[in-house]
Amino acid sequence: RSGDWLAPLHQQATWQRVASAPWETAVAGTREAFRWIGVYPGGYHLLDWLLVVPAAAACVYAALRFRPGYAVYALASLLVPLALAFPPRPLMSLPRFLAVVFPLHWALADLVERRVLPHAGVVAVSAAGLGVATLLFAGWYYIF
Repeated sequence: RSGDWLAPLHQQATWQRVASAPWETAVAGTREAFRWIGVYPGGYHLLDWLLVVPAAAACVYAALRFRPGYAVYALASLLVPLALAFPPRPLMSLPRFLAVVFPLHWALADLVERRVLPHAGVVAVSAAGLGVATLLFAGWYYIF
């Protein structure tokens, strides 16, 4: 109807995401995470970083440990959002995107099963994270 066959792709410009190298986004996200500690809304950057860094480590572990197809899926799920960053908050939405990447959960389960990570510690950190995220969400903070 609009006369533009690529309208869905052109509409992506309204999200204000810019193409960048994934490592540049990771560096910018780390810089922003520790730059605004104690200042609103700096907690958003730190929360993103605290969730993305372990997920990235689990992604690398999954890529080394599991079948190549799962490695490609996990790495693509991490690198594509890192390649399209929102400059004021570089790691924004990455925790939400990575929450459904099942090789990351397999990696965590594998590390617990091999006794690299303690089961009680993983449960405690997960429960505390769920509690904090629930409180922030219920308080209308835009965490993800």
